[in-house]
Amino acid sequence: MFGKWLKAQGVVQALRSTRRGPHGITIRWAYVIEVMPPHEPAFRAEVKDPVFNGNFVTPGNGEHVLVEYKPGGKVRFDKSDPRRNNRKRRLAERAREAAEFKKKLTP
Repeated sequence: MFGKWLKAQGVVQALRSTRRGPHGITIRWAYVIEVMPPHEPAFRAEVKDPVFNGNFVTPGNGEHVLVEYKPGGKVRFDKSDPRRNNRKRRLAERAREAAEFKKKLTP
């Protein structure tokens, strides 16, 4: 229950929808993730989407993800991972486009 969340790499092994919204659109997912801590043996855990997941980008099967875990098996997605944050991805894309546009101003 108590203790520090530790960071690790993970790989999505499987995913399934756990809840659907209007018109059959999936709004919640559960994942089987192989967690690979740096100094411990790898293990698998079930992980669910973050509760307020409006900006969360759903990873696909086989994708590498950053996770946080507590010894004993509790695992969650690392919300600081920019690959999982749609807002951060959009802002980075806009900055890239603006830089390319500015670069074209100079001959």
